[in-house]
Amino acid sequence: MSEVESGRAEVRALTAKVHQGGRQSAKAFRDLAQKLLAITVMAQGQHLVLRPNQTGTGPWVMEGAHKSQIASDAGMVKLRDGHWLRVGYLLSLTANDRLAVTESKIQYQWTDGDRSEVFRYDYAYEAEGQHPAAHLNIHALLRQPDDLGSSEWPLERVHFPTGRTSLEQVLRLLAQGFGVATAKSIEVWEPVLAEAERMFYEVAHQPGFTSADAA
Repeated sequence: MSEVESGRAEVRALTAKVHQGGRQSAKAFRDLAQKLLAITVMAQGQHLVLRPNQTGTGPWVMEGAHKSQIASDAGMVKLRDGHWLRVGYLLSLTANDRLAVTESKIQYQWTDGDRSEVFRYDYAYEAEGQHPAAHLNIHALLRQPDDLGSSEWPLERVHFPTGRTSLEQVLRLLAQGFGVATAKSIEVWEPVLAEAERMFYEVAHQPGFTSADAA
């Protein structure tokens, strides 16, 4: 079996366990995300962890832990270009025992400190307030010339509405749009990502763009 075939087979097996539901589905979800990160942009020795959630919004948190397989480390993993990806998912079980993502945040940033964000994809099962339930924040300044010279607008104030953005899409964006080196060649990781993405969108919840849409 080729590396691509074995990778796709592993993705199918893990996704099947996710779709089966029950408490073991959360671990399968973690293992699937770990697999996709490991063959693409995540640096060696980095991990995703699954831990009990203390906030009451779901039983588990899946997040990055770049120093330890136990500690949170602010939810980040180091990437192969020396920059960072903050990964955070709130997971729960539905009434029929299926795994659901309550919220997710995937953020690319230059350093492991605050105020170095480049972009972030946010998702919530339901919209809250005025922001779309699924949206993109870009941390940059828009410079617009005017009669008095120029003006600047911080784009992070704008919540660009999106559909549900998968982890696979973000990994592809980092590799192809930002030039982050990958552990495997594109001939290996792209078919594996495509297989995982196809199975994700077969069941993925797509929220409305406003709080009224979610009502």
